[in-house]
Amino acid sequence: MKRLLHALPRLRDRLLPADWRGLRWLLAAHLVLQLSGIAWDLPASFEWEGDAVAPRDFFAGIALNLPPGPGHTYPLLHNLILGLVNLPTLLVSVACAPSWQPGAVMRHVLGYGTMTVVYLTCKLVSVLMNLVALAALARVVGRLWQRDAGLWAAAWAAVNLSVAYYGRATNLDGPYLMWMALAADRLLDVIETGTVRDYRMFALLVAASVATKDQAYAAWVLPGPVLLVLWPALRPAALAAGAQHWRRLAAAIGGGALGLGVLGGGLLNPPGLWNRVHGLMGHASQDWRTYEASLAGVLRNVHDLLWSLPADWWPLPVLALLVLGLGVAARTATVPRALPLLLGLSFLACFTLVVARVGQRFALPTGFWMAAYLGVGSAWLTQKFAKNAQFALALLWLLALGHTLTVQVAQWTDSRRPVEAWLAQLPPGTRIRIAGGVSQPRFGRDRLAHLRVSRLGVEAVDHRNPLLGVEEIQGDWHRLLGDKPDAVVVPAGLVNAYQPDVAREGSRLPAVLERQKAEDGSDAFWAIARGQAPGYRTYLIPTQWPTVLQRLGVPIPHVHASIGEDQMVLMRTESALPPLHGTWRLVAPRD
Repeated sequence: MKRLLHALPRLRDRLLPADWRGLRWLLAAHLVLQLSGIAWDLPASFEWEGDAVAPRDFFAGIALNLPPGPGHTYPLLHNLILGLVNLPTLLVSVACAPSWQPGAVMRHVLGYGTMTVVYLTCKLVSVLMNLVALAALARVVGRLWQRDAGLWAAAWAAVNLSVAYYGRATNLDGPYLMWMALAADRLLDVIETGTVRDYRMFALLVAASVATKDQAYAAWVLPGPVLLVLWPALRPAALAAGAQHWRRLAAAIGGGALGLGVLGGGLLNPPGLWNRVHGLMGHASQDWRTYEASLAGVLRNVHDLLWSLPADWWPLPVLALLVLGLGVAARTATVPRALPLLLGLSFLACFTLVVARVGQRFALPTGFWMAAYLGVGSAWLTQKFAKNAQFALALLWLLALGHTLTVQVAQWTDSRRPVEAWLAQLPPGTRIRIAGGVSQPRFGRDRLAHLRVSRLGVEAVDHRNPLLGVEEIQGDWHRLLGDKPDAVVVPAGLVNAYQPDVAREGSRLPAVLERQKAEDGSDAFWAIARGQAPGYRTYLIPTQWPTVLQRLGVPIPHVHASIGEDQMVLMRTESALPPLHGTWRLVAPRD
């Protein structure tokens, strides 16, 4: 711990030199913007962010990774970090529990008070890691080209929609991006100075990125062999270490493998590591692929990825600047300067196209590293056209910032809020049925405690993230309306996932949904989507998008079934529940 505390000032001085004031101001402004968006789902006993590890899931990430056993979906490192930073809060919560009976302690710890503090702490960790990632990107680009390019690169990365969102969410995608950026900076040390410490630190940082989320491996498949094997083999004097490079590289690979085993939990839990790797190569990836394993599937995947960039990265004018930046970089290309491009393309080729998916997090590292070439293009324009270019670039940056801020608007106008407000006014004892995971209105809060809530799911009850005060039911979706609850709340995304899809060349329905449609009573969802649920009126509740943005034609951003998603509420026809008003839309029955 003492060595860690001493290392933090050195890291600050390395990434934020005192004379680089522009970067400090940029990071300060980014910090303010990120903090303005982290409380959108608070207070919280569970997450509204899909696949997040806070406020509760990191408990399982620690408990299942440390002892030999089945293992966990994610490696150990970040789960352990979150456990350590939240340990004081958790100890105070346990000490203040009304009883030390296990059930009472669990209810108190998982209650809204403790979990809100834990969730906020985890979000702050993500924000700080995001700042470090931006600073490391600026340093890498500044070393490869010039400081102005580095500052612009960080500025563009900060307003990349995917980077900004995952930079404040508690998913693991933002944290592994930080370790990846720090490793890239150390790789330049390996090239330029080549000390034993450089090799060791580079290997350890790569291990930390993969020990945070396994998919980080994909970014290093191309840069490692090209810069550390092929290049020095063709030019023995390319790296500062010279003839000692191969010995130091071999030692670094061994040390990195050991570090990955410890940080990721594999050495502590070999069966868990095997289960995770087996799952990642099978059901966790291939069962969810949406493109065929063929040339047509790859081409369709690439097409859809490119088509999604204006929504997931930057607006079209900024993407045009990226093309310019790539052209400028090509004119003065060197092998080290290919590092950001290699990292981005390597992740794209070795992960995104392998899992055959499209979405913000599947192109996140690629977008982050493409910001390097936006920085190169911006620096070239300012040198070529001076003040006129600076003014134009500032306008472009503000356009990208506005695009990014639409996510925060969508978060604060989330469709679950009006559902909560309606539920709060229902009579005591009203029977509410919910379906799916934990991305639901916040049942368990005091203002909803008067309701009798049950949750239906197809998965085993003991495999679920518990919702306090909610009765758990296992069964297929035909049971959703079986005992005639007064109202049913279903995320529209869950309903839409079961709808028939029009197949396109190269695309396919994920295998997991094919199985669910065959086994889980999906026709119940088809009836809901068509307003034909027997005995119920179906209402669709969209994100409460501001009128001014509607008139300007600004689309609602959709991020990983977490942001911009609709809710559906089914109200029993003969019930005397309060009416629904505002933007709630009655779904008319249709064939």
